[in-house]
Amino acid sequence: MTRVLVVDDDSDLREALTDLLDAEGFEVLSAENGLDALNALESTPVDVILLDFMMPVMNGGEFREAQLARAELAAIPVILASPTYTQAEAERFAPAAVLPKPFTPEVLLHTLGEVVMASRLWGSRALMPPP
Repeated sequence: MTRVLVVDDDSDLREALTDLLDAEGFEVLSAENGLDALNALESTPVDVILLDFMMPVMNGGEFREAQLARAELAAIPVILASPTYTQAEAERFAPAAVLPKPFTPEVLLHTLGEVVMASRLWGSRALMPPP
């Protein structure tokens, strides 16, 4: 079973995403900010992270920097979900995919499926195979 960590400060959205992913057969953990996500990852490994970019306490960029700095967490693929981001931010934080908000359940599930498959095939954070 694929385990997903949903990180978003919007409790209603976090709950809706958790319900959707659970209904689709994913095991779902959730966190309301980057700091809570890092703490959750210390005790429970996940296969992919759905990460909001704009959050209080520790935003998505700060989380991603901390994640990449820790060897045991760096390879976990991240789907960056945000209504606003720049191409430079997307390149800097090297997400496996970027999902502009708002998104439909179908787009989320398709993107999640691609990222999980790529990770399993190539053991990589990227959707494309390494050179």
